[in-house]
Amino acid sequence: MEQRAYLSLQTLFLKSASKLLQESPLLEVKEYYEKLKSMVPYRQIQYMFEKIPFLHGEVHGEMIKILTSSFGYAVKERALTFLEDIKFAPNRRPYVLCGPQTYELNEAGEFAVTADLSVTCYPHDTVFFVSLSATQYDLISHATLKMKDQDIQSQIHAQKEPRNRIS
Repeated sequence: MEQRAYLSLQTLFLKSASKLLQESPLLEVKEYYEKLKSMVPYRQIQYMFEKIPFLHGEVHGEMIKILTSSFGYAVKERALTFLEDIKFAPNRRPYVLCGPQTYELNEAGEFAVTADLSVTCYPHDTVFFVSLSATQYDLISHATLKMKDQDIQSQIHAQKEPRNRIS
């Protein structure tokens, strides 16, 4: 059996954030990216989350959009990988619909990003829903990253099982 290499949620998040930061039309965001690229991955994540409350105007909005979009991208890619592993293939375009991607305070008073998405797969146009939230600490800790992956997998597996029928 062929062993595949998977990109972690953290790697996917940083890959997307890096791309979006570089492509931003705002000079301040590009300068922000220049500071980030010399940092190790966990420090990049800390820096992005810690600096957002101190940004203003367009830069603040752009950074929130980058954080939430990057997290949405990472969750989508991990969900598609898990679906492929259990032999469900995305069906038709658009097969992935991303719902709200938010950046807000969680119950513990920490800023968290959230992504909701649905993936339509065949056979039988099965629709899988995935919802995931993460704080900066969740995206830094290897143990928590593994738990987030397991959360995505368990959401998918729970929906794969036959639906409970009312007799």
